Amino acid sequence: MKSFSMTCACLIALLFAASVYGDSALVGVDFGPELQQVPRNWTSVSGPGTYGALINENGHATGIGLEVVLLSGSVLVASDAVAGTSTIPSHNTSLTQISGILSSQEAGNELNLLFYGLDEGTEYTVWIFGLRSDLGYSQLVEISGVGEEDNFSQSGGRGELSVNESIGSSARNLSSYSRIYKPTSNGELSLRIASVNGYFLAGVAIQKRGSDDSECFVSISSQ
Repeated sequence: MKSFSMTCACLIALLFAASVYGDSALVGVDFGPELQQVPRNWTSVSGPGTYGALINENGHATGIGLEVVLLSGSVLVASDAVAGTSTIPSHNTSLTQISGILSSQEAGNELNLLFYGLDEGTEYTVWIFGLRSDLGYSQLVEISGVGEEDNFSQSGGRGELSVNESIGSSARNLSSYSRIYKPTSNGELSLRIASVNGYFLAGVAIQKRGSDDSECFVSISSQ
């Protein structure tokens, strides 16, 4: 008589995650002029507005949307900007096409990026990208969901892509810059950007946690 035993540390968890969370690939937004080149399956955003049903990097529509709102100031400019390749992190989808910005060069101006349609009680990884081609830049970022607000400064030199609070590096993976948050009961995460002498945003990305970081092993024996 033969019997087979299978031990799988996370097979059931992965199947459960697939049924509950669905496709949880990264959702990316690239700021800049209309018709700009963007990373594969990222959404191009060229100004204030509401952008619903964002696609993820697998090309599937999601329930996640983004509102881009001017909190103060009246001018938001979409323009070209080029990031130095040494400051672009590695990622399974190439990020070399991050090549535009939304900016305001007036001190004291503020912009709000509101992700909505998120799952309450679920953790999300967030990345916000800063960039300026002609000069250096510095801006303040405040992210709020459930719990205390998270504040950090973002700055870089000419052509340096910043990822959250750090300058990007091609020697690091995008995941190493992760900052993790839970949305409000309304399924929202708010990213508020305040200028020092203007703000310069290349993009923003979000990804649901819980189904991509598992490791499985399978053991099959017979007797």
